[in-house]
Amino acid sequence: MRGLKSVLVSATALALAQVAGAAEAAKAAEPVTMNCGAPIAWDATEDTLKKQYGAENIVHKDVGGPEGSELFASVVNEKTPETSFIVVWQDDEKRANPQTIMVNAIWDEESGAFKGAPVYASDEGLKVGMSIEEVEKLNGKPFKLSGFGWDYGGSPQSFEGGKLQQAEDTKCWLAMTFTTTAEKVPDSVLGETDIMSNAKDVLAAKPVVAQFTLNYMRPDAEPAPQ
Repeated sequence: MRGLKSVLVSATALALAQVAGAAEAAKAAEPVTMNCGAPIAWDATEDTLKKQYGAENIVHKDVGGPEGSELFASVVNEKTPETSFIVVWQDDEKRANPQTIMVNAIWDEESGAFKGAPVYASDEGLKVGMSIEEVEKLNGKPFKLSGFGWDYGGSPQSFEGGKLQQAEDTKCWLAMTFTTTAEKVPDSVLGETDIMSNAKDVLAAKPVVAQFTLNYMRPDAEPAPQ
């Protein structure tokens, strides 16, 4: 009888542990809202990041700019892609005052396929990995973007007055870049051309958000190159 009681107690404990684990997993899956000012303050420095996330979880490196250019930044949680993001500084020498926050998709190193997305979401609900149809729903209408397959490709050119249209006087500029995930991408959506999000060939290319950025619009700073 005592043995049976022990088995029941162990089974109950295991069940409770599984429930708790599931709850933690669900909690971990909830998006973490990110905007200009939170969780990275307007006057943040790399030392601030080290206090927030641990010095061992911050690395300053060349993250690569467009057309093969250098772009140095502080990478947070590089070893855990699900919680990683990049901070480009207005003053990179002092590593002070955020200029741009970058949140990137997680890619499979061997196949190059889309693997997942960090937990972060913008105030508007934008997340890396969203399909172009999902972003269109956030915007409330189709939008215009540049053709895919080049350094500045897949970037929205106009949200056509939709909900994602940024005000000219905004202090926090949201930008994003789409990449195609289809095995075969129609030639009509490639290169330096403007395309619409709801076009048949665009949808056939299966675009997803590969990166979103938050640009701290400071008087004497331009957004970092995308």
